[in-house]
Amino acid sequence: MAVSESLAVTCGSPSKNYWRSAITEGIHIALNNEFFENMGLIMLHDRWVEIH
Repeated sequence: MAVSESLAVTCGSPSKNYWRSAITEGIHIALNNEFFENMGLIMLHDRWVEIH
């Protein structure tokens, strides 16, 4: 899903530190679980469930 330009600007120039800006709506839209799965990364929760 694409992030609107105004939302991207607020994510790109945060007045907060990077930990607090990581919980913004724009970051959640752009960097969702599907994004990381497409990169080939594993979900730690899913791996933990497989093991246990």
